[in-house]
Amino acid sequence: MPQPNDSLVVNKATVSGGKTLAMYSFVVDGERVESEAVTLTDGNGNELLGQQASADSLPVVLASDQAPINVTSEPSVALTNPADTAVTAAEAVIVLPANANRAWCLIQNTGNSNVRIGGPAITANAGIRLTPNAVMSNEQLNQFQGDIYAIAESADSTVGTLEASL
Repeated sequence: MPQPNDSLVVNKATVSGGKTLAMYSFVVDGERVESEAVTLTDGNGNELLGQQASADSLPVVLASDQAPINVTSEPSVALTNPADTAVTAAEAVIVLPANANRAWCLIQNTGNSNVRIGGPAITANAGIRLTPNAVMSNEQLNQFQGDIYAIAESADSTVGTLEASL
């Protein structure tokens, strides 16, 4: 990149077809650096970039010894287990049952009190806290596929769930 004390020279020339060829040269730390910018054109000066009719397209040779590119699509998924589950502070309940095909899940505290989300050892004081209307989305590789539990911190609440299965 030229610095304030470096010199920059720009030479422009018009080539066949009316296109401009710009040649840049500048000195950096005593060494001359040269560069040029060109527009690809055919013999008549027509630009070759962008979409062209077949007759005006640039011929391209593709190597025949390249490995094929495998094109795959995402596996189809189904939204399953939409449910609202009543949650109390007395005992943890399963809000999303185990699913070996779980690819993604969403859990929302649709009630009016804080709830905790976690495994079977969850308590009203330990686990992921969801405040009213908070949402927990789990969309990672190696998705947890076991039972997901919820328990209210104090007053009863409701937890809504939805998951996508492969």
